[in-house]
This record gives sequence, C-alpha cells and structure tokens, in this order.
Amino acid sequence: REVEVSLPKVPPIEKKKVESKFKILKENLMKEIPEKTNKEKELKLKDRRQLEKEKILKKIQREQEKQRSKLISKNLSKM
Repeated sequence: REVEVSLPKVPPIEKKKVESKFKILKENLMKEIPEKTNKEKELKLKDRRQLEKEKILKKIQREQEKQRSKLISKNLSKM
C-alpha cells in the first residue's frame, strides 16, 4: 500500500539562506584544514631540527670521549 507524503513547500528565499549558510560553513572548514596541516609540518620540522641537534650533540660527546681516552692513555704511558 503506497502512501503519498507531501513535503512542505520551502520558499525560495529560505532555501537560499540555508544554502548560503552551508556554503559559508564549508568554506570555513576548508580554511581550517590547511592550518592544521601547516602546524603539523612545523611540528615535523621542529622534530627534525631537534633530531639534528641531538645527533650533533652525540657526535661532540663521542669526540670528547675519544680525546679523554687519548689523554688517559698518554698519562698512563708516562707513568
């Protein structure tokens, strides 16, 4: 058994208002998304920089250890 349902008629002005609201919402959403990705890129860059710094620090520490061990061995050989 079929029942016919009639939707209430929406005046064109109301329809346009709703459409423009959705358009604005969509635009706002699209604006928000790139900001997030930019922030993520910045974070990645910061992480990368931090990693580079840590690598350099480790290298320096290794060099210092080498120097120290050389000094110790020199001093031991003098004794």
